[in-house]
Amino acid sequence: MTTVTPSTGYEGVPAVRKPSPLRIAGLAVIVVLVFLGAWTAVAQGTSRLGPERPGPARALAYAMSCDEVGPISRGGLGYYWMCTAEVDTNVSGKYDELKTVRFGLNELTPADIGKPVKVIGSKGKYRRDVERQVPWWAFAPIVAAVVGAGLWAHQARQRRFRRPLKPRDPDAVIAPAVCVRPLGTPGASRSGDHVILPNDWSSAKFWRVTGAIWTLAAVSGAASFVLPSGDPQNATRAFALVGSLAPLWVMGATPRWLGRVSHRTELTVSRTNGIGWQRRDKLGFMLSWNDIAEVRLVTLTDGDLILRVVDIYPIDPDRRPDLQSLWELGAELGQRSLPPARGAHRIPEALSDAAADKLRTAMTTVFPERFSEYSAQVS
Repeated sequence: MTTVTPSTGYEGVPAVRKPSPLRIAGLAVIVVLVFLGAWTAVAQGTSRLGPERPGPARALAYAMSCDEVGPISRGGLGYYWMCTAEVDTNVSGKYDELKTVRFGLNELTPADIGKPVKVIGSKGKYRRDVERQVPWWAFAPIVAAVVGAGLWAHQARQRRFRRPLKPRDPDAVIAPAVCVRPLGTPGASRSGDHVILPNDWSSAKFWRVTGAIWTLAAVSGAASFVLPSGDPQNATRAFALVGSLAPLWVMGATPRWLGRVSHRTELTVSRTNGIGWQRRDKLGFMLSWNDIAEVRLVTLTDGDLILRVVDIYPIDPDRRPDLQSLWELGAELGQRSLPPARGAHRIPEALSDAAADKLRTAMTTVFPERFSEYSAQVS
């Protein structure tokens, strides 16, 4: 097996690993803590009160009772005061009205009970008439979370595509492959270029993710019926509402809905141009059909792990020396290193089941006489 030069832009081999439950649980906990931390910082910053504004009062509030909400509420983590007060708007000379109003987080406190407090507002919503200046740290966690997620994704991508100068020697054996689709098996007629995303989501995966979020939303909604009325109940119902809309915002996270971006990995099957590969912002390649003898989709299984790879067999291997880094690559399945595909350029990334279906459709409608499919067991 040849050494892959890291400067080519094709470093790495297709790999599938069993997801670690601890890693998944850890990432879920981190996401929840970051979300709650950002939410709490915003609530703490926006509920900070400055000095009372000078000038005549537009309305006066007389606090009657206060409830402490927490440790989880509309303010995130922590404890806040929410007070009920009578608001007298007659002091402005425009209205003669006395109304009972529920104030927001820390707008009033038990220290204000029985005292006139200057407030402003309209349409039944009032707040304390004070100077407000949201501190920088109230929004810093949100900015830090977005920047941190971007840096983490960039570093994870770089680690994934960084290839050792000396690839691992294969330590697994592949049983003789079985041809499940011979050359020349046609499919439904369809024209145009086919753009395939290797990590595309299938409908089953989409609904698995959505279903998991719906389950959490259902638990949150059920909890709202046993929690005391007020802020805890409203917060859990808000969680349930956001979770019930999971199909809408989960759809925006799937590869097919992210749009065409320069950092996306694509495999293109074109009847006129051939097969093209573009890995994110690195230089890709295009192979003409005149240079291709066979495109083979190989499915390798090891227990419950499935690896789908694409091998392109050229007519003349010496015609494209620039693809030397893709020549006879192996693969990694779980903790095993698989032997290389002899005499083939291997696309250095595994395909999801949805991507494999799209490749199958593309090849059987564009050039079925160049497409075959094999399956094999790893032992």
